Amino acid sequence: MNSYERKIIGRYSTSDYSLNDSAHYLNHTDLPYLILNGNKKFTLVFRSNSVEGTWSADDYGDFTLVDFEVNNNKQEGILLGPNLEIIKIDNPSVFYFPSLKSISFKRK
Repeated sequence: MNSYERKIIGRYSTSDYSLNDSAHYLNHTDLPYLILNGNKKFTLVFRSNSVEGTWSADDYGDFTLVDFEVNNNKQEGILLGPNLEIIKIDNPSVFYFPSLKSISFKRK
């Protein structure tokens, strides 16, 4: 585990999101929270179900990315904030949330 991965372990709540179009609606209680575990597994918890997979993170100079994998499907997010406390994911299709254009999580 690299230093970036050690920094981002924890529980994250949804801090922001945008929908694909105005025909979709999300109740605030439908928004998930994210847990990044030290064994490089994650759980995205919804009100009635969850998505589990693996994650990794690394720094590429100008930005730090986190990669998620669920059932051989990959999703990339960017880490933001001075302490890498925000994860922003565009088009989060791997999380089975088709109405979302983007979602951001903030570490608690």
